[in-house]
Amino acid sequence: MLLSLQAWSQEHPATFVWKDAEGLGRQQTVLFRRTMDLDEKPVSANIHLFADSRYHIYVNGIHLNFGPSRFYTAHPEYDSYELVPYLKEGKNVIAVEVLTNGTVSYQVPLSVGGFIAWGEVDNGAKAIALETPGAWKMHVSDAYDHQALRFSFACGPMEVFDGRNQAADWNLPGFDDSGWKLPIILADQGHWGEMTPRTIPHLTQDELLPLELLGIYHEQSNEELYTFFIKTPDRENREYNRGKQLYATTYIYSPVDQDVEVGLWWGEFYLNGKGPLEVSGSEQGNPVRQNRILSLDKGWNYLFVGYVAIWGGWDYFMAVPESAGLQFSPEKKLDDAPFMLTSASFEKGAEIFDPGKDDPGDDRKILKEKEYHWTPVVNPARGSNPARDLVWRKADLQQNLKSNDFQLAEFNIGEPVMMVFDMGGKKLGRVFCELDAAQGAVVDIAWSEDLNSIGMPFLYKRPQVNAGARFVTSEGKRRYETFKPYGVRYLLLRIDPGSDSLLLHRLGLMEQVYPYEKKGSFSCSNPMLDRIWELGWRTLRVCSEDSYTDTPFRERGLYAGDALPEYGITLATSGDSRLMKRSLMLFQDMYRDNMLDGKEEGLNDFVLKTLLELDWYYRVSGDMEFLESLYPNYHSLMQHIMQRKNDQGYYPSSGTFIEWTRIDKSADLTAYQSLLARSFKIISGLALEIGHKEEAEVYGEEAQRLASLLAEIYWDSDKQVYHD
Repeated sequence: MLLSLQAWSQEHPATFVWKDAEGLGRQQTVLFRRTMDLDEKPVSANIHLFADSRYHIYVNGIHLNFGPSRFYTAHPEYDSYELVPYLKEGKNVIAVEVLTNGTVSYQVPLSVGGFIAWGEVDNGAKAIALETPGAWKMHVSDAYDHQALRFSFACGPMEVFDGRNQAADWNLPGFDDSGWKLPIILADQGHWGEMTPRTIPHLTQDELLPLELLGIYHEQSNEELYTFFIKTPDRENREYNRGKQLYATTYIYSPVDQDVEVGLWWGEFYLNGKGPLEVSGSEQGNPVRQNRILSLDKGWNYLFVGYVAIWGGWDYFMAVPESAGLQFSPEKKLDDAPFMLTSASFEKGAEIFDPGKDDPGDDRKILKEKEYHWTPVVNPARGSNPARDLVWRKADLQQNLKSNDFQLAEFNIGEPVMMVFDMGGKKLGRVFCELDAAQGAVVDIAWSEDLNSIGMPFLYKRPQVNAGARFVTSEGKRRYETFKPYGVRYLLLRIDPGSDSLLLHRLGLMEQVYPYEKKGSFSCSNPMLDRIWELGWRTLRVCSEDSYTDTPFRERGLYAGDALPEYGITLATSGDSRLMKRSLMLFQDMYRDNMLDGKEEGLNDFVLKTLLELDWYYRVSGDMEFLESLYPNYHSLMQHIMQRKNDQGYYPSSGTFIEWTRIDKSADLTAYQSLLARSFKIISGLALEIGHKEEAEVYGEEAQRLASLLAEIYWDSDKQVYHD
């Protein structure tokens, strides 16, 4: 029997460790190693561990899995692994890579970094303890860009990984870790609640390769890209969505009087005091580009830009026709290295520039104003955001360079190219590529659910979703893989081999889904219904991880409304109720304020749907112990709801979701009243199951009363419909 951390710690005092005592920081990665010399292969060996936010564990370089399962800090679950198959006589190493988000996400809560492990290796003669800190060593990895934009409003930072800053063999027994440090014990050991064993199986680890290479293309070379990036706070969503005022300025040199249409990011643009310039057009395949016409005089022209940044930063891009012969310099110097000055950031309402009073063409005043704190920026070789960089680069679609319809691996690349692959359907997994490259080659990978109007992966169908990653290579053959899984169908790669050629051995996904066993089947004379059945099965798998999830492409969040049909499909296909039980456990932490404190918010219907799911789960499983553990929370919820009854006898709501229907959700909705009536009926039945007869009677009467009231005041007998 696996023990809780507290029980284990009575004999083995494992503690949470990190690179410092606070555990703060954004996109922080810490590597941990536990080495040991074994005289012979052990007779038993196991390890139990937990990390915040996520980890990968290796034994002697072999990847075991990814974890932990989705959690709230009050009720984390630890993972356990049997190590005997991976250990050997001689030198061995257990290696764990931990990444903490440092920002809010829909997968794991805003928290701090931390790692804890315990267990033992027993070779018969002696036992080697594995608790932290013990003999563990740690190293802070700077391979991931700490300032990378968030992937989306729901997910953590993008993965921009520089392999030059993290040795490829760090997880192998022979790696020299003599320069590594001892882990530091976290100051707040009570940040996480009591740990319990993982309640669902580990996720799958199946390697998936693309179904088809759609194309290989050169880039069009008729534009020059200019870009910079300014980070703004995004630790919490109120920061992420709050606008910050930023500015940029420069001089543009034009060899002649001319009108030049340039591609620009959003914002207000003033040229020689005139503006803001109107949008003149867009670019097919690039939803985040707005063209504007610059009416330039011969010589130097003054450009001033204002922008209110949301979603974590100002990711500025500008595409300029090469034929225009333009140069940019804040110092009016030809062939100048800095191309622009930037100023950031100011709270809205405390801006320096007032477009109603200040002259945007007064370059002397603007450039000398000390409050701007101007910072010169040099145009980098590529944008800091790989997804944004890819959507701004144009592939030459007139010439497809692929040699045949069958090659999916072993590409020798000597110059920058763009490649498009099709995984053959939506998949959920960690994106990987295996390369043999010189140091400093760059592989940008972006992905989408569908293709756009020009046949390329549809990036930025939703403007704030940065579906991409970047790998910068170290020298030699190496596998690069995203830390976290993503929802992918089409992959768009831009490979810049640098000064030498590069060999792309292969790429694909490590599928990371719940390990359902398909037991149900369906067949009929209508092939369309057969296809719908299979589509349901595939959709369920791509939406099932360490909980039920919605929209695996951009959110991967657990929603009570989506979990309801997902559980129905689960029962039809596999009959495995463990994921629903785990999701219900998470719902208790998610809706704790609603259930126990009576907090009313715009998700009142969501928390009630979890009651429907608990009832369904209990009817299928007969899990009385679980029902008894959760019943008090729902009893509390329904008691709080009953206090909201109005004089007409029904329950007005401060707001509901009811999916994306275009209705007045501030109204008193028939759907919400019906859901309440059903919920009262369900909790009456559950109360009776566990012997609370008086409560069952009260709830049963309320269910009947509300159902009758619905027919009385919400039914339009003339139109024969219910109304709100």
